[in-house]
Amino acid sequence: MTTGCSGRPAAWPAAEPERSAQQPYRPASEVGVTSSGPKAPRVLIPPPVLFVAALLLGVVVHRIVPVAAAPPPAVPLLRLAGLALFVCSGVLAAASFVTLDRHRTTFRTDRPVSALVTSGPFRLTRNPMYLSLMILIAGVSALVNSFWPLALLVPVVVVVQRLAITPEERYLAELYGSAYGQYCRRVRRWL
Repeated sequence: MTTGCSGRPAAWPAAEPERSAQQPYRPASEVGVTSSGPKAPRVLIPPPVLFVAALLLGVVVHRIVPVAAAPPPAVPLLRLAGLALFVCSGVLAAASFVTLDRHRTTFRTDRPVSALVTSGPFRLTRNPMYLSLMILIAGVSALVNSFWPLALLVPVVVVVQRLAITPEERYLAELYGSAYGQYCRRVRRWL
């Protein structure tokens, strides 16, 4: 039985047989995924929705109970750091989209993937798009000098881990077998 990156058994039966290193990979759409196999990760809520909800909730809570992230003398430096994080987030997200597009696969969790992408930002982290959203929230928190968006980042990451990343990892383990396992051993989930 194939396991996810966590080493636990994957939730679905194998969608296609294990391939040797000499066999070229063919996407599931070409070989046909069985009705019992994964067609797409089972992600209930798209992770960007969760990140945006946390960010908006943080801004609303800040309006009600303002808690500054830094004292007034440090605000200009904090805003500069926030701007830098905001830009880094955009660059990482753009690089992720471009890399996925080059491999002609999707970023959407409700669609089947057509390639195991291990280049570009995916060679540094298995979740560069989610990481870019985390950096974005940290940047906005610094830009508006609010503790709340940053405080809400921790629970949203835990929720995304449970509701999105774990199902995605199981799906990819079923689809790509040992190639995905090797990728997991080589590249960390975050950084």
